[in-house]
Parts: sequence; structure tokens; C-alpha cells
Amino acid sequence: MQEVTVCSIASGAAAPAAQAMHRHSLATEIWWVSEGLLDIEAGTQRIALQPGELLLLPTGVWHRLCSEPSVPCSWHRAVVAVPDVGCGEVFRLQPKNPRYISSLFMELERLYPEDPGKSALIASLLLKEADQVMRHVPEALFMAPLQHELEETCHLPFSLEAAAQFAGMSKYHFSRKFKEACGLSPLQFVIHCRVARAEKLLKETSQPLSSIASACGYHSATQFHAVFTRIIGETPMRYRKAHQAHFGNGGVTIE
Repeated sequence: MQEVTVCSIASGAAAPAAQAMHRHSLATEIWWVSEGLLDIEAGTQRIALQPGELLLLPTGVWHRLCSEPSVPCSWHRAVVAVPDVGCGEVFRLQPKNPRYISSLFMELERLYPEDPGKSALIASLLLKEADQVMRHVPEALFMAPLQHELEETCHLPFSLEAAAQFAGMSKYHFSRKFKEACGLSPLQFVIHCRVARAEKLLKETSQPLSSIASACGYHSATQFHAVFTRIIGETPMRYRKAHQAHFGNGGVTIE
């Protein structure tokens, strides 16, 4: 278990005042939310920390709290110095046992600063719990909420930066982790979601291709036609004829 030094502890039932952008040269900042939402900016990321989520802001990461002051929110924060830890990625985690995390923070608040030795032990347990989540939870599980969000919003313009912010990661780290978990880049995943939605509409409706293209995030039926044909291996019209013969050619046009 790593030796740590507890630098500061804080908690509250409402969002604290907004902070100026800052970073810790030799410490990691840990946030935990049990109720409400907490808005935190870390580098170029904007993170809405939700109940049951643990946020680790490693050494060197510029960050600030930007929630509206006094908004109801039950939160805990610990700043701990960990030897031999350099700059790293921001980690947004969902521990399996949120009650245990809450109990660690409450025990830490009870012991600090009167008992620095036991405080350091509790902080080490907190970091160990975070490490267990990062090591043993499959990447696909971390990405599941984001995959659902991308599926639901695939008709909207795709933004890698916005997706990375949702995941609480940098764009580079998010792109790499997403592909490791899903086998596709984020943009490729969105394109496949759009095509899957188009397949459903082609089979179950008689909408013209221009309407389906728009419903799937494409500006024109021509653009949609090219993407669909490349991925499925046949044109939208042929796909519809094969899967819904009774619609015939009615209303199906390439514009």
C-alpha cells in the first residue's frame, strides 16, 4: 500500500463557491458525490460529477470547481500527497460499494488532522479502492453509459471533445480507451449507430430516403446513400426492397 500524506479534507451539503483554475504540484485531489451534482472543470473537460462517482485529479492537472454556489449537493473532497506520482489522466470512476467510499471519507474527516497516521491509512484505503476499480472493471463497462448516449444522439453532429468530456477524459485518452473497449473509434461507432437506425427505418417505415437521412444525422440522401452502401454492401433502396417488399418504390427517391 502506498504511503500518503493527507493535505486537506472538506465536505458539505451544498456546492462550495467557485474556484480559480489551479493545480497541485505534489498531490492528488479526490472528489466524491453522494447526492446532487457537482460541476468541475479539469483542463479542457467539463465534468458533471454524479452521485456514486469518484473523481481523481492527479498531480499537475489544472482544475476548478464551477458549480453554482449553494446548489444542494452532498460532497467530500480530499487532497493527498502520494510519493512518486507524476502527471496523469483524470479518472471518473463508479465504485461497486458507494457506502464503503462514503464511510472512508467520514472516517477520514473524523481523524484528520488530529491523527495523521490513521488519516494516511484511510486515505491509502481510498486510493486502493480507486485502483481496484481501474484495474478490474472492464473498459467496456466504463464505456456503456457513453455508448448509450451516443446511440441516442447519433442523429446530432458528433463532437469528440464533447464525448470525451462526458467520459471525464482527454480526447486522446478517451479515443484510445473507447477503441480498446468497443473495437471501433468513437466516430466509427456513431456511424454504425446511424446505419443501424436507418436499417430499422427502412424496414419499418415508408419514409423517403431524404427523411431517413435527416433522422440519421445526414444532410442529404446522397451522403446517406454512400455511407449506407459502403457499410451494408447494398443500396438503401435494395435493402428496403429485400426487407419490406410490400413498400415497393413508393416514396423512395435519391435526392
